Amino acid sequence: MKPMKFPEANLHLNVCEHHRKQGVVEMDVYHYIGDHDEEQVIECWEMTWKERFSALFFGKVWLYMMTSKKHVPPVALTATKTAFEK
Repeated sequence: MKPMKFPEANLHLNVCEHHRKQGVVEMDVYHYIGDHDEEQVIECWEMTWKERFSALFFGKVWLYMMTSKKHVPPVALTATKTAFEK
């Protein structure tokens, strides 16, 4: 999969050379800080045709995350047209 640009994106995440070698890619994201300092980051990824067929036939999507030993963030995956309500 590759990250996609989308109209609501308001932050570009750069990647250092060390992480780039591990397969981490630069991307544009939507970043929001709420009233109680909770943060939300929304990313958009585009599947290749091969990945679309694999998801259709096997019904699985895997999520890889880089975390610290002290904190594992809550995550969610969706397969909707948009993550933003109009």
